[in-house]
Amino acid sequence: MLKQKQVEKFANALRNEFPEIKLLMQFGSSVSGDFNKRISDVDLAIILSSKKKENKVKDSVYSLPHSFGMQTHVYSIRNFLKNLKQADPLCLSILYTGKPLYGSKYCEQLKNKNFKPDKASIRKCMLNSFGALRLGVSDLLHGMVSDPVNSIYHAARSSIWATLMDKEITPNNKRIFELIKDKKIIELYRKIVHFRNNPPDYETHNLDLDKEIYRKGNINEITQYLDDATTIVKINYKEIFRKDFIGLFELLNLIHKKYKQIPDFYNVMLSVNWKREFPFYTVVLSFKNGKRFLVELSDNGKIKREMDLSDK
Repeated sequence: MLKQKQVEKFANALRNEFPEIKLLMQFGSSVSGDFNKRISDVDLAIILSSKKKENKVKDSVYSLPHSFGMQTHVYSIRNFLKNLKQADPLCLSILYTGKPLYGSKYCEQLKNKNFKPDKASIRKCMLNSFGALRLGVSDLLHGMVSDPVNSIYHAARSSIWATLMDKEITPNNKRIFELIKDKKIIELYRKIVHFRNNPPDYETHNLDLDKEIYRKGNINEITQYLDDATTIVKINYKEIFRKDFIGLFELLNLIHKKYKQIPDFYNVMLSVNWKREFPFYTVVLSFKNGKRFLVELSDNGKIKREMDLSDK
């Protein structure tokens, strides 16, 4: 874990190398109090006076001291302002929940413009949860047992943030429990936060995990953790979009019924159509008899497309 003095040393080195920096904001769990020493990064937003040095800053960041454990987000002031005017959830969070390490006066000027979330930003925040869920599902099915913990947590939290955004922008967990009204979400989210802070000791990799999940579904504490987070995402997606969403285990059950044979290999990709605002699954199945299929399913599990990829 980076100490605050190391974060500030990194920020000073960055500022000395790039005088074009207009604003440096530390945000996220290292500021909110939800930081987990084992798996959290320190988030830093770098706002530049012009776009010219964006790529150079991005390239130079990791050569600076204490860059390990740092997650940087680089914007020109023009793009940052544009995103704020469009009520981008991440930029709103940076401005209103972050801590300025440089440019505090300018930060206050921006805050005084009173940017607010709108329906589009609420929907985008909800869809962001599927991006985090995608990483969790992918890591889990590739046998990376401990890596999915933070992604799955972020999926649940982002969907909760979406439902609370008209009340408060990206509140920390203490505030979340004060603001949530749904008892089921409160119960499940308490379990998720506890699991993230106290994960069981698993081996780093389990290369047979995908096959076990395909055959049996929800099989252990980490898959239950995924199921709890997915339930929260489903409830909040229904509230915001008035649509249903199926989780990984429901999806695999549908695939299992359609293709009776156990695949030798399979891959599940959860994606988001940002233009039309819906998540969807793409599944690739490979069987020992040489048959290969690609199946695309909508958010509610309806098969939209099926392709035979087998060699003719």
